[in-house]
Amino acid sequence: MKNLPTPIPVPIDATTVAFYLEVPRSHVVLLTVYFELYDGVGTVRTLDKEGAVVCVLTTPSQAQDCVNVLHAIREQVSWEPCSETPKSAL
Repeated sequence: MKNLPTPIPVPIDATTVAFYLEVPRSHVVLLTVYFELYDGVGTVRTLDKEGAVVCVLTTPSQAQDCVNVLHAIREQVSWEPCSETPKSAL
């Protein structure tokens, strides 16, 4: 199995973590659809539609499931973890 990039969970508050990802603009809708199919695992929000930066919001207890979904859809939805928290998220 190839070494997959792992997004880092960023705590938002006591009940929410975010994974910040760079996704090609053409894949943002597909990413959203996948997370709608995995009901309750995470919610996708677009932070920068020009740069295709999104965050996936989830709970600390669902964080590993969220990462598992991201790895499972990697061949259909290209994504990379953001190297730092986007300024639009601050």
